[in-house]
Amino acid sequence: MAHTDAVVQYLVWRAGRLDGAPAPAIKRIAKLLYLVDVISRERTDGPASDVRWYFNHYGPWSRDVRDCVDRLVADGAIRARKATGQADQIFSTDEPPDLEAFSPELQAVLDDVVNRWAAAGIDELTRYTYENTSPMRGAVRNRELSMSHAHLIDDASALAEFDPWVGHDPRDIVAWLTAVGQGMTDSPPMHEDGDVERDAAADMEDDDDGHGLRCDGHAYTLLGPSWPMTRPDETED
Repeated sequence: MAHTDAVVQYLVWRAGRLDGAPAPAIKRIAKLLYLVDVISRERTDGPASDVRWYFNHYGPWSRDVRDCVDRLVADGAIRARKATGQADQIFSTDEPPDLEAFSPELQAVLDDVVNRWAAAGIDELTRYTYENTSPMRGAVRNRELSMSHAHLIDDASALAEFDPWVGHDPRDIVAWLTAVGQGMTDSPPMHEDGDVERDAAADMEDDDDGHGLRCDGHAYTLLGPSWPMTRPDETED
C-alpha cells in the first residue's frame, strides 16, 4: 500500500493548494482517487493504486481508502480535524510525498484530477463518477467494480444501462437500488417488470415532498428530481 499512501498524500497536499478547494473529507478523497485510477488505466494501462473498488451507496468506495488515510494520519503524513459545523473529519498536510515515486504520466493524471475536481461540489463529483466512468456500467451494488479496462465516458447517455437514470440525482438512483435489494423490481425505473409485488411498493412510495418511487401497474417511476432528505455531508460512502 506504500504507493497508494503516496498517491493519497499527494491528492490531499495538492487539494490544499488549489484556490477554492475545501480541505477534503474522506468521501472526496475516495472519489478523487477512484478517478485517478480510472484515468491512469486509460492513459497508462495500469492503476495508480492497489485499491479494490466497490459500488457502495453513493458510488465507488473502498475500505482501503479509509485504511490508507488512517495510516497516513498515524504516521503524521497528514492531519485530521473537525471543521466547524461539519460532522466528518477533513484532512490536510504541508508536506508532499516523495515525488520521485511518480512517473511523469502519473503526476499529470493526479494534477488533472485535482485541478478539475478538488474544488467541485461533492454532488457534481459523485454524479460524474456514476455517469462518466466505465466501471459503473452494469455495476451491482456491494460488488467489486471491474477496473481492467476502465476509462472515462464523455457522453453518459451512451450508457444503455444508465439510459433511464441520466439526469437523476444519485440519491434517486439509490431509491431504485433499494427497490432492487428488497426484491421489488429487477429492472431500471420506468421499465416494465412483469413480476412486481404491489404491496412491497408501499415501502418506496413518495413522501410528503413528492419524492421516491411510484408503482403504476407493473412499472416503477422515480418521483422528484432529488433525494427527499437533506443533502448529506461528505460521508464515507
